[in-house]
Amino acid sequence: MMGRFDEAMKFVSKAKAIDPLTVAYFNYQTISLYLLNRNEEVLSTLNEALQLYPTVVRLYDFLGRVYLTMGRYEDAIDSLSSGLRSSKIRPPSMVAWLASAYAGLRKDDKANELLSELIKRSDANEKGVNVYIVHIFNALADSESARSWLEKARKTNDIDLIWWSVDPLLKNLRAQLSSEVNKQASPD
Repeated sequence: MMGRFDEAMKFVSKAKAIDPLTVAYFNYQTISLYLLNRNEEVLSTLNEALQLYPTVVRLYDFLGRVYLTMGRYEDAIDSLSSGLRSSKIRPPSMVAWLASAYAGLRKDDKANELLSELIKRSDANEKGVNVYIVHIFNALADSESARSWLEKARKTNDIDLIWWSVDPLLKNLRAQLSSEVNKQASPD
């Protein structure tokens, strides 16, 4: 999360040498490759991991996120739906990726239905939901609402705000907010 992705890959390689089949290795390999924008390698890593650990929901979460980043919305929907079917829980990230994939396909009714689910969960004070609402509004091209929910996520100190500075899915929103800040700071 510090942006030192190449260095992270060195540590991931050392971890693999120690315990090549641990789910943690696959998790950190996936994160590192994803943040290096090496998405085809991420998909290979995740497919290998899912062969070994087909019930680990986090792997489906990452798979959906990567497909979403690649603009492969149908694949994102398929993998996320599969992961959600095999789980007793509905991680807010997976709900957000699914909503974002529907938004990418211009199926806004389905995206808004999932958005409503997360807003209800936020209203019930579920921790860590607000930052994922930012993702959905970003996918729906509603930057004003995304900005508002980002402030709420900051106030509730959502744990996954650690992704804010590095997540490829939020690159355009970060750039837009940075541009707005620069306009406000410069004299007319």
